[in-house]
Amino acid sequence: MYGRTRDAAWCAVALSLTYFAKPLAVPLVAAYSAVVLLWATTQLRVSERDTRARLAAVAIRLAPVAVFLLVLVVRHALTARGVDESQSGVVLGRFYTDELGGALVPPIKPMARVMLSLAVALALGVGIAPAVALLGGWNEQRADRRRLWLALLAVAVTAIYVLAAARHTMVINPVAKIHERYIFAVGPMFLALFLTSKRPLAAAPIAVACVLLAVVVLRYAEVALPSNTWVNAPSLLLPWLVYTKSSRLVAALLIGAGAAIVCVLARSRGGVRGPLRFGVLAGAMLTLNVAWYAFIYHIQANVVPAERSVRRLEMLPAGARITSVVPAHADPMAALSTYGKFWLGDRLTVYWTGTAKPVWYADVSGAASDVVARTRPMYLVGLPGLEALCPAGSLVPDPAAPDSLSVQVVAVPATGCSLPR
Repeated sequence: MYGRTRDAAWCAVALSLTYFAKPLAVPLVAAYSAVVLLWATTQLRVSERDTRARLAAVAIRLAPVAVFLLVLVVRHALTARGVDESQSGVVLGRFYTDELGGALVPPIKPMARVMLSLAVALALGVGIAPAVALLGGWNEQRADRRRLWLALLAVAVTAIYVLAAARHTMVINPVAKIHERYIFAVGPMFLALFLTSKRPLAAAPIAVACVLLAVVVLRYAEVALPSNTWVNAPSLLLPWLVYTKSSRLVAALLIGAGAAIVCVLARSRGGVRGPLRFGVLAGAMLTLNVAWYAFIYHIQANVVPAERSVRRLEMLPAGARITSVVPAHADPMAALSTYGKFWLGDRLTVYWTGTAKPVWYADVSGAASDVVARTRPMYLVGLPGLEALCPAGSLVPDPAAPDSLSVQVVAVPATGCSLPR
């Protein structure tokens, strides 16, 4: 925006350090480069400066990108003999090379639902009001050229991160996972635009945003608030708890009403605008995070035995499908299933056999006798007596039985669970 050498230097340092910490800085650099090129084609054309001054202005703004490309070379030199020696490994890191597989453009409708859900997670994660201000404050942005370009950068980064995160979900995960941490690179830009704004939030954008939030939750609750929300989207934990304890209609109405309250309180005028806006946003985000921490600490009862039991399941052959048989929402199976869904991911299927309504962490429900036929596991894990569900199976010994949960693991034969006659 300012074209200062000092700003370019700090930007280069930030991008480089972010990349070494998380290769997902690549979309941020791509969005920044696109906005700089757009700036160069629109602003320099009407500028009265000579050609040398124009080229210098472009060079300063592209300097962070050049430094970032140099960092790619350095990282390649550092990892040439390691696990990231391929070009894709250098750019993305070994944990994200699977992004290069799958369809370039996944099915549009499912992907659109995931993108809407990610947008909801982002809006709630920054306290909703900054997102509303960005959508409804373009008159103010156009009056200030620097704010306009920051807003365009925020929109570009948001779009590319939401698109990349949605594609990641569609290509890598068999079920939707709203990884909001992938799109929070845009949060600081939203907050900066909002806290420095001189105009109050308009009523129309507030109404539109709150209605959209409610409609997305009402229409796509199973995507926006899936069973793994507590792991992947802390800012959606409180709405998710409301949804799991009531219904999608109640959750949609409460989310819409809560967003409206935050936005109305943030519509401060006069000298208290800054402190009140900051306080409202801080209170909203603190509430969301307190709910997440309270939930996490609540489920951490008997964490050591659960950790050792999950580690026991991790030691099973790589890629082995595991089914957790849960008859009721009670420990030890409740603790093992919740922790197992986090650490084992898609390897673990939670099969609910209870007579009550299936709990939030259950993937499948049905009769206990159908567990093998419906989930086709290589291993079953459940309460003592589990071997009755697979008479031909064999118990897997537990080397740390005194220090782990009182559960059994049964190996399911490839030929099935029926005993030979």
